[in-house]
Parts: sequence; C-alpha cells; structure tokens
Amino acid sequence: MSVYKEENTITADGSINCTENPAEQEETVSELHFAELLVALHNLSPGANFVLKKFTIFECNTICKMYFLNCVFKQVHVFKPFTSKAGNSEVYVICLGYVGIETLNAYLTRISETYRSMKSKAMFPLEAIPESFMLQLQECASLFVEQQKKTIIENLHLYPIPFVNYSLELREVQRVCAAEYLKRCHIYRNMTIDKLFPFENQIVSNFHDKNNRNMRTFRFQAMGEVFADLEKSKSMSWQDIILDVEKRMNKCFPLEEKRHLEDEEWCFVPKDVTNKMRTKGYSKWLLVGKKISFIQNSKFCNPMLLHLWNRISYDPQVEFQNYMPAACCYWDINSLSSFILENCFPEDFCIISEAQINEEASENDPALNKLKETFKKVFSCNFSSLEGQETDFPKQNRIIYINCTSWIKSLHQEIFIKPCLADILSKVIKFMNLGDSIIICFQSLLTRYTNGLLYMLLSLFEKFQCFLPNDIAPASCGQIWVIKNFRHPEYTVRIVKYLETIAQFKAPESMEVLQVIPISALCGDYFYEHLLGLNNTYLQRKVRKLISVEKNRLKVSV
Repeated sequence: MSVYKEENTITADGSINCTENPAEQEETVSELHFAELLVALHNLSPGANFVLKKFTIFECNTICKMYFLNCVFKQVHVFKPFTSKAGNSEVYVICLGYVGIETLNAYLTRISETYRSMKSKAMFPLEAIPESFMLQLQECASLFVEQQKKTIIENLHLYPIPFVNYSLELREVQRVCAAEYLKRCHIYRNMTIDKLFPFENQIVSNFHDKNNRNMRTFRFQAMGEVFADLEKSKSMSWQDIILDVEKRMNKCFPLEEKRHLEDEEWCFVPKDVTNKMRTKGYSKWLLVGKKISFIQNSKFCNPMLLHLWNRISYDPQVEFQNYMPAACCYWDINSLSSFILENCFPEDFCIISEAQINEEASENDPALNKLKETFKKVFSCNFSSLEGQETDFPKQNRIIYINCTSWIKSLHQEIFIKPCLADILSKVIKFMNLGDSIIICFQSLLTRYTNGLLYMLLSLFEKFQCFLPNDIAPASCGQIWVIKNFRHPEYTVRIVKYLETIAQFKAPESMEVLQVIPISALCGDYFYEHLLGLNNTYLQRKVRKLISVEKNRLKVSV
C-alpha cells in the first residue's frame, strides 16, 4: 500500500498467492482488502482518492465493500488496465472524492475493532443494499467475466497450435504494441541506455533470462504446468515428489560447466559498497517485520529453484543426520590457501578460529583441519573474552576463521543464527588489525539480513572470493567466503556499533529485524550479480544432492 500525502491519494494493490486454490481467490484476499480499505479511510483527507485492486465481484463480502465505497466516495469506477492480463480477474476500483473521516469516525472505529470477527459476516443485510446498486454491480461483474471467458476460450483454442505457426504475426503485434507504449508514455530512446537495456526488445520478448528462456514458461515448468499438477502434488508419495522435483530440475536447470578454480581471480570490493557505508544514519536502514519461519521468497536466487528446494527440504521425511558432513573436506582448500598466500609463506600467517558457539564442532571441522595442514599456527579463542585484553597472538597476517554451519544442526540455519552472527562479527571486527583476513562459511545467503551483514563486512576489506563445496558435499555444507586485507576505514567504528545495535535489538513478539542494508544497495549491479550466480549454482547442487540421498535411501532407480 502506498500513501502520497501531497496528492491525497492512496493506492492498495496487495494480494495473496492463491496458486493452490485459485477458485477461492476472492474469499482468500477478502480480509486483506478489508484491512486496506480501513487503513485508507483512516488516512485519507476529505476529497481524496483511493485505488484498490480487486478480483471477482461475486461474494457477499465483496458486494458489501463495494456498496460501502459507494457510500463514502462521490464516484466509484471499476477499471481493468490494458497492461493487466485479459485472462485473469484482476480489476482496479477507482474511488474519487472521499467524504472525510469526520463523517465516519465512530463507524470506522467500531469496524476496526471488530473486523477480524466479521470475516464470516456481511457488513450490510441484503435488504439494506438498493436494488439499483445490485443491478449495476451485476452488470459490472458480467462485463469483466465475459471478457475473461472470451480470452480463456481463445487461449484454449491456441494452446494446441504450434507456436511457430503464428509466431511471426504475434511478434509483429508485440512490436507494434511496444512502440505504441513508448510513444504514449513519452519514453524516448537513448543510445547509451539502449545498449545496456534494450527496453523495447524486453517489452516485445516478455522478458527472457540469460539463456533466452521465456520466464513465464520457465515458471510453469518448475512449479507445474497447470492447476491439476499442483493439486496432484498434494497427494503424491514422498518417492513421487522426489522424482517429480528431479524431473523439473533436469528440465529447468540443466547441469552447467563447472567453475575452474585455477581460472578464478580475486573480486575487488566495489566502490559503491564502500561509499554506501561511508554515509551516516545506519539506524534508518533497520527494517523490522514479521518473523520468518522459512525462506519462501528471495531476491538472491532463482525463485523457481528456491521453490523446488523448499518443496523437498522441509518435508518431514528429510532427516538432518543424513546430510551431516563427514570427516572429509568438500572444498578445494589447497586453492583457497593459494589465494590467501599470494606468493607469501604459510609460516607468515596464523589462523584464529572462533570457538564461542560450538567448540566441539570446531575440533571436527574438516575445512579447518585441512587448513591446519598448510597453516601451522592455528589458535582457537572466544572473541567475547578478548575485548580490551592483550593476547599472545601474532599482530600481523592473521586469518579469522568462522564456520556458521556448525552452530545449529539444520538444513535451514540462516533463519536461526541471525542475531548471533551480528554479535560475532561485531566482536571480530574490533579484534582485527590492518591487513588481516577472514574466512567465513555460510550455509546459505538468501535473506536481506544475512546479505546485509556480508555487505557491511566486505566494505571493510579490499577483495574477496567464494569457494563452493564440490558435487558430493552434503546439503548442509556451506559456501566459504575468503575476504582479504582489512583496511580499517574511518567508518569501522560506526559499523561495529551498528552491528551491536542489530544484535541487541529487541523486536516486539513475533517480529524480528529483516533488513540491515537497503535492498537497493544489496541489489547493486556487481555485488548482486556475483551473489546471484553463486547462490543459484550452490542451490542447484544442494537440491541435486538431496534428491540423490533420498533416492538412495528409498532405493529408487529411474
């Protein structure tokens, strides 16, 4: 919902994912639309306007809302924009000329107090709604339903026809529409921008990914081509689910050529990252919201890939002990060590591992044990106890080792370690000297919170590289980030204080910190593109490994 005080207009276009039960979309979103309506009426000034997205207009609750809007606005129009897909039921209710809250104050207060208990009740009895209004509403609903039916029938007619038979004609229509859109919206071509983002081509192509796959088709292939597939998936056996996810993985995410570590180079921290952290007022970036129970959506990986991961990784059939790392090392630690050394000698460095969270796990850490073969000076310490104290550790060329994956036994650790991670990082940064490095292992980097912490950490260093586990690694293994050459910029103290604020932040019950860096910064070109590629590759491996383990456990062969 957006409020524009200077324009005295409120827009509300909220909705709920109704993929699993599209027939009940109107009823599913009814409470949300009611809440949006109440918020708008409490905040609009007299004479102001309100735009509310709705769908079908069949149920009594929707009829009552429409009548109520007609009572409190001078004009109410129902409109379907040209850009809204003709085959869906989306419409926009445009309300003009609000009568003002003074007229409704007592009534709105009463409704606000009782609206949750009104879900199964109508706001008005049928006899209170004029027949003339009901006739208008029926005519309105029929108009949009007939248009929708016409489109659906046309789509059903076109569905079996090979696309190649009408592709040229359709492309020409799309091209003409795109050109007309640019003309009407007064969007003028700029040769520099056009090279970076061929806007007209993207409109015509309906957005394709880097492999030229139509994203709408891609989504259907990953989640289910038709509604019947989604219904069928609810009654599938565990074995059938595994095979179905495997089929969709193979179809949507073919195996890509492996990265060769010998070809990798250091990634230098972009100036945009350091410039962002030089700004003051970090606390304004803090965003609190409803506590996350599982990561359903993420801007930091392919959403269809995340859907497939969630579909199997949260199933009760998946037992964590089947995915715990063995004693062997799943990362190319030799290449990692070479990256850090850069023609220096191992004896010039020392590793200091964080032992505050799980000291027993650190002793059985295969990556750390492998590092010990190269770096002979290895220490373990609790950084919390070091604050303000002198230590016997070397003062230069120190490598701080943090393995977050050992803190909690779960395939979804990221949502559980958030405050602890901020606390550890604040203490580690205080301890670091100029030129120090960090090796940190994350099980996943899918939330704004964790990526925000990584973003802050990177801003303090010169360069970084990420090492993914190999193909045989269990799904609980993480990605190792090597972050080198601590520069101790002037904003280091501010970052430490901000991390302490985040770690100690007391959110209301059922709430938590969701964001620590603005999403616009996290989705900056270089950092975002690099992270997106890593996460997609890494998540693919985890899904395939989980499928492999479960098939082996179930003794399934295909």
